[in-house]
Formats: sequence, C-alpha cells, structure tokens
Amino acid sequence: MPSARIIFVSGMLITSWISQLFGRPLSADEEVMFFQSTARWVSDATIEVGVEAWVYEIERRPGVTTAFRHYLKLDPDTLGADEYAEFRRRVRLFLTDSEGGKRVPITITTPLVEEPMSLGLPTTPMNGRSSACFIVPAPRDPAAQWIEFETAGPGKTFRGRALLMPAEGLSIVSDIDDTIKQTQVLDRREMLLNTFARPLRPVPGMAELFQRTEAAVGATTRFHYVSGGPHQLWPMLDGFLREGGFPEGSVHLRMIDLHKEVFGEGTSTFSHKLATIGGLMREFPRRRYVLVGDSGEKDPEVYGEIARQFPALVTAIHIRDVTGEPREAARYAGAFRDVPPERWSLFTEPAGLTLAGAAGAGANVTPPGHPTRPPPGG
Repeated sequence: MPSARIIFVSGMLITSWISQLFGRPLSADEEVMFFQSTARWVSDATIEVGVEAWVYEIERRPGVTTAFRHYLKLDPDTLGADEYAEFRRRVRLFLTDSEGGKRVPITITTPLVEEPMSLGLPTTPMNGRSSACFIVPAPRDPAAQWIEFETAGPGKTFRGRALLMPAEGLSIVSDIDDTIKQTQVLDRREMLLNTFARPLRPVPGMAELFQRTEAAVGATTRFHYVSGGPHQLWPMLDGFLREGGFPEGSVHLRMIDLHKEVFGEGTSTFSHKLATIGGLMREFPRRRYVLVGDSGEKDPEVYGEIARQFPALVTAIHIRDVTGEPREAARYAGAFRDVPPERWSLFTEPAGLTLAGAAGAGANVTPPGHPTRPPPGG
C-alpha cells in the first residue's frame, strides 16, 4: 500500500506535468517574483523545496498612480520631490495585473548530488500566485543554507531561493513593522509615509541583537520574518533587511485584496501570522522557537495563542513596548493567559537584551542531513 506522502508527491508531479502542457509561457512584459520560502531534509539523500511565485505585469494606464495615491489619502503637496519620486517607485508593484494561466518551469541552480527531473509550478490562477513543494536530490554541500532556483522569460531570468532548515536548532520568528523597522503603525499617516515615501529606518540595536544570537547559537540558527504587510513590499523589505545588517531568513508576507485594505489589521493579520507560525512549527517540530514582536498591533495575542498551542516548542517571547502599557495591563493578562510568566518579557531597548531560550539551543543538534521526519514510505 503506497504511503500518503508518496501519493501526494506523485500527484504534485502529475500536476506539474499537466501545467507545463497546458499553461501559457511567460510574455515579454510579464515578470515573476519568488518569495523566500523554506526547504527541509526528507532523508539523507533528498530534500523538499517549497517554491512560491507571483506572475504579474506592471500596469501602465495613465492616472493609475494618482488613483492609488488618492486611495492612500496622501497629498502630493505635503511630499517633497524626493519623497514623491520614492513613492512612485515603491507603489509600482501595487499597480499590476496578476497573470493567470501561466506556466512557470523551475530549474534548481544549487549544485545537487544528481540532476532532478523537469520541475514546474501548477498553472497560475487568476491572482497570479502559484506554489508547490518538490522532492529533489540533496545538495552536494550538506551544510548548504539556501537552495536556489530560477525560471526564464523572454530575454530575462527570475531567481528565488528557499531556506534549508536543519531538523533541530533555534528559530527566531520576528515581526517587521515597529519590531525591527520603524513604521509607526498606530499613526496611519506616519505609517504610510514611512512605508511609501521616506527612507526605511531600522529599530536601533535589533540587527545587532539578532547577529549576537546567531553567533552564540551557531549554524543551526534560522530566522523567519513574519509580517501582515502586503506581498508587494517584498523587494523593498529585502533591500531593508540586507542594508540593515539583519540575518538572512525566510520572509512571510500577506496576500491582500487592495479593494479592502492596504495593511492588515485585526483578524486578517492575526490569522495570517497564526497560520504561518503554526505551519513552521508543524513542519519543523523538533526545533525551538523564540518569538519577537511589538505591542503596537496583535503580536502579544498571536504569540500567546501560539505558546498555548505549542507549549513545548516556544522557549521565549519578547515584545518591544511601543504603547507604554505595563506588564500588569489587562491586555497582557489576556494575551498570555496560561503562558508561564517567565516565558515572556517586555523590552524598550535591545542593547542589553538576550533572547531567552537561545542559550544551549544549539546543543545536541542533529547533523544537517538528518531528516525532520521519516522519508517517504518510512
């Protein structure tokens, strides 16, 4: 009797082949954006690589930028020339037509122990987003941290990569806005200006805190940046993380409906973060997790719920205080209900902070090639 996982993988391969037969190739004016996902060891000889892509075309109709600016309620008279030029550059990915019915062949460019068969994502639906997991041979370098891949369109190549996760070790899950990037989410106008027009500013000391943690724990440390911000901000955030000196990691943004909202509030962001972080913990249940966020939105509530669902995996929660609420506030009593009080903390300055749970997290770590779960059929 074939295992459920073999059936699943076989089904994905069949879907991939059908997509390559019936999907339409990319056009010259279409682009592909890959999002940094994760990969995992299936056995000593194979890995599973997650690939997620968005196929789109930049909207070039006159007046679209102006309409979007009105939607955001940003007055050009209040923006300097440099700010307005930056605004026009940053909003371009919000002014797109997502492309359905497209096939996206995938080539793994990281050297593997043997060449995989032809790979391809399922044909894109109307929102242009397509994703799949591929079982491929292991990388030649067993200590590889990233699995890189690409797809080609007429005259250009689009590249992406997935973070290869050891079975054990420490994962730092971090929010972005007002946790590591100064956004001022609680002030809508300041939030929009800081997101679309002004230079991006890191929260002082946060990159150094993450760097110290990575150096202390070692090579099995992984970072996951989970935000309710829209996926169209990915290129901007990629540059921010690199220029700010933050450790590289997977990035998990939210697919939004621009007719409803620009940035997530309430249940939509809550659900996105809960599902994303919970998914990481289910996929990598032998790792330990430190959750870092801020008090501006729903991070305490999200992280408290995660800690109740996965009490053995969450070693610490650190909340950057941006609201001035004391630890004894009713909000925190509800958010961290049934969470041991020593497991969560508030902080204002990261300079003297040690991410609790990091010490010793790298001990007794399984070698990179050890599978996170039994191989298919096992």
